[in-house]
Amino acid sequence: MSIRSRFLALVAGFAIMALAIAMLGVISIADYSRMLGQYAQRHETVRRAERLNGLVSASVAESRGIYLSANLEAAKPFAARLERNLSDIENLLTEQPDLSPDLVQQTQAFVVFRRELIRLGTQVSIAAADKHGNDEVVRQMRMNYQADLGHWVDRHRRDLERHREEVRHYGDERVMHFVIAVSLMLVVMIGLSLWWAMTYISSPMQDLAQSIIRVSEGDYDAAKDAPAKSGKEISALWGALAVLAERARQVEVTARAEREAEEKRSLEMRQILLD
Repeated sequence: MSIRSRFLALVAGFAIMALAIAMLGVISIADYSRMLGQYAQRHETVRRAERLNGLVSASVAESRGIYLSANLEAAKPFAARLERNLSDIENLLTEQPDLSPDLVQQTQAFVVFRRELIRLGTQVSIAAADKHGNDEVVRQMRMNYQADLGHWVDRHRRDLERHREEVRHYGDERVMHFVIAVSLMLVVMIGLSLWWAMTYISSPMQDLAQSIIRVSEGDYDAAKDAPAKSGKEISALWGALAVLAERARQVEVTARAEREAEEKRSLEMRQILLD
């Protein structure tokens, strides 16, 4: 495997690490958005239920205004405000799918009962309206209804607080997950990079440099000490060094032969002169 291929593999490893972190981020954002959506839905549910409870209380106050009116004409402003409250209650019922069936039934009965109170207080007589609604049994039923509604609101408010804590803990935990994941991936990739650099680049290049020095000093067999496993580029350099060592060996052999021949000729000339 060539150095280039190893570097490309290393780059691919960093790319995979970045992709994994990005995917973790996308998943975290999606989960966080979903949890925030659920939290917003619960918050809206509690808000509407509290609004419903407030409208019921306001309707009771307007009903008392009808009871205390001097005549039908004086009761009409209270009846108009009571009708607006009842219309708002009906609108809330269409927007409040999480309300229990029992509370929905009680709310609908409350609206029907107060509408009859409006009719009696504006079309029949104040006495008829007072007899219809200003009764201890009716009052107790309305108080029980509001108590049930208050319990329902409290239960969902506690659920809202619990969900808020879950969202906060999720954010803290996911930040920790990011820190651990990024740190672990960086340690692995940096360690792998250093190992590759030392094993396949630094160490082979140091061995090659030492062999070049030995060849320059006349140890031509040093070019044969190439490692068994090395990159294509390093293997090519060792091959070039082996060729260089072999040519240097041939040059040295040729030079030695020429020196021996020159010495032989010198001896022959000296012998001739002596003779």
